[in-house]
Amino acid sequence: MAFIVDIELPSGLVAVDTYCSIQVNSSKPSVTIICDFYVSAESKKAGKPPITTLYKQFARQDMENINPLDYGYKLLEASGEFPEATWNI
Repeated sequence: MAFIVDIELPSGLVAVDTYCSIQVNSSKPSVTIICDFYVSAESKKAGKPPITTLYKQFARQDMENINPLDYGYKLLEASGEFPEATWNI
């Protein structure tokens, strides 16, 4: 699972249609989601480094999920952080 979104880079430039993959680290009582943004899915597959990384922390929530990664995506999507994102690609 991944999502596509436009993001503003630390330089102030906007990267269009970036590909984001996540890692989920959970420890009670919080969940940390690490979002690595790539120019494209192909650049990630080619082993290129992400153009930026975002760390988000959430309180644990009782949410139906199939695995920790699914849980992380649901938390991130529900946060409203990326309202224009195309989810679950």
